[in-house]
Amino acid sequence: MSQEQRNGTEPRSYAVVWRERRGPVLAGKLELCAESVRLEGATRSGRAAAMEIPYASISEVRIGRAPEERIDGRPSVVLECAGNGAVTLAGATGVGIVHELADRLTGLAPASTR
Repeated sequence: MSQEQRNGTEPRSYAVVWRERRGPVLAGKLELCAESVRLEGATRSGRAAAMEIPYASISEVRIGRAPEERIDGRPSVVLECAGNGAVTLAGATGVGIVHELADRLTGLAPASTR
């Protein structure tokens, strides 16, 4: 049992894959920080990558079901970010966390709609 589970709090990090706009798929970790979402990982070829998305810049959070919104055919969470376009996220181990992430991110992004 993790420390978070013992304390009765929800996890603040997730194993995910993500893509910026139409860029390459990256795999790594999503962290829900105090003011932003932090993504750290690498491309399939091993190139390291990281990005931070302030909650205040997220204009929309939605479940992406259209073929172009999926990652490796799986449903995903689409974050529309003011000035930066969309970031698409999916669970690294399956679709189980998509709705949980969408709910948590909707609650953290003050300007978001779902």
